[in-house]
Amino acid sequence: MMDKRVAKFGVIGMVASVCLAPIGESAFLPEDVHWFYKMGGPRPEPFAFAQQGRYLYTGGIFTDTDGLTNGKNLVRFDMVTEAWQELPGLSPEINGSVRALHAGDDGRIYVGGNFSNVAEVPSSRVAAYDPQTGTFEGLVGGVGDLVSVGQENGPTNGDVRAILKVDDLVYVGGFYTGPSGSPANEKYIRAFNLDTNTWLRLGDGLDGQVNALKLLPDGSILAGGEFSEGLARWDGVSWAAYGGGVGGEGVVRDIELTSSGRVYIGGSFNEVGSGANQISANFIAYYEPSSNSWNDMAGGFDDEYIQSNNTNFSADGVYDLALAGDGTLYVGGDFQADVTRTNTNLDHVACWDSTGTWQSLGSGAGTSGSQIVNCVAVGPRGEVYVGGTFSEGYRNASSANSQFAVWDSTIDFRGEASERNYDYVPGARNNTTVEFVPGASPKFQFESRPGTDYRLEVTTDLASSLWTPTGPTVAGDGGVKTLDVTMSGEAEFYRLRAID
Repeated sequence: MMDKRVAKFGVIGMVASVCLAPIGESAFLPEDVHWFYKMGGPRPEPFAFAQQGRYLYTGGIFTDTDGLTNGKNLVRFDMVTEAWQELPGLSPEINGSVRALHAGDDGRIYVGGNFSNVAEVPSSRVAAYDPQTGTFEGLVGGVGDLVSVGQENGPTNGDVRAILKVDDLVYVGGFYTGPSGSPANEKYIRAFNLDTNTWLRLGDGLDGQVNALKLLPDGSILAGGEFSEGLARWDGVSWAAYGGGVGGEGVVRDIELTSSGRVYIGGSFNEVGSGANQISANFIAYYEPSSNSWNDMAGGFDDEYIQSNNTNFSADGVYDLALAGDGTLYVGGDFQADVTRTNTNLDHVACWDSTGTWQSLGSGAGTSGSQIVNCVAVGPRGEVYVGGTFSEGYRNASSANSQFAVWDSTIDFRGEASERNYDYVPGARNNTTVEFVPGASPKFQFESRPGTDYRLEVTTDLASSLWTPTGPTVAGDGGVKTLDVTMSGEAEFYRLRAID
């Protein structure tokens, strides 16, 4: 006879990214239950993310990360166990700030910033980390290098803001000029050849800071920054404005590309293109290469941040872009509202969805014009991570006491708790498997988070809010745990809970 008993586990799988339309300004929006600010994280300020597998590498200017022994300026977040980790092999710590991270196709994480030593490895503002071996390597050249004497090991002043690895070349952009008298084409942008261990000049170079680098479908390199063109393309021989560039004194801080070739740019500007294809656009726009045309993305964002006490700040624009698998574009920075101020809940983070409109993520991250989101990343389940300096939205609007938060439209982090609290403990929502063995109880297996306790809860009715603890409480230590499930009813539903 067929056994009709069912065990169902509360495991979150792959989901599409979801933007939720605002329902009007409020101290608390119903969608705010999807924000969680208690994941810990770096203090005082993260600046860069790079995602590789289950890990979100995080760099910035910070002195502590959840009490980690080596938690300064460069750490990683395990998106499965929802725990912060030191980088294996990073001892002693990096001796300066991290402003750029790039996950290379060789499995290494490329790190840029303002530092000279990483884990006792000499590294002039740029280094490569191999997670498999836990080792760092500087991009160190040799005699006969193709840059000036003294520049063989990387930039010697300023900092690195953008890194891109393409085949055997690592492109490095930023705000660096070299010693007095250095050639103009050694400033702001250069490349390192991993085969020959030499630094290369790129044509005539660029005349200002480089903030973003991307690979175009034709194999050329796209750079955005604070140089004359604002947006320029390197074809292997020379630089030229791309799409007409960015007008005025505009600044490009980040670039994202879709599979169709559409190019999104974000920064601080009010016009893009030139001549016949020039348009007005506030802080963000996209370019269609096939038609040589720009789109202002519903006008972009308003250039003011108006606080509740009627004090105004000038919005500084977009700082980071993250493109989800379903085409949703997430945007972080210093802004409050769309250009018409129809939606004023876009506090420092927003998304552009398939309808071609700006949508808020609840009431946003932070409530002051002096706060900011520096970096944004989309996780493997469609969740959105933000880093910077901001308040906990409606929960604590008075102080910028948060540096890291997650938005997940599939999770109610508040649960049964009161409006300003959480019914959630990190580490028990996406790391589980179930093994059914004929004639035996199913086994529930999960990766534990150090310092967190776990237990199974059971109910016979998903419509009920009553969940009953079953079995022992298990102390998490970072290892894999297994629990046997004993089914005794016709239908049973189980969930794994992390508990304080």
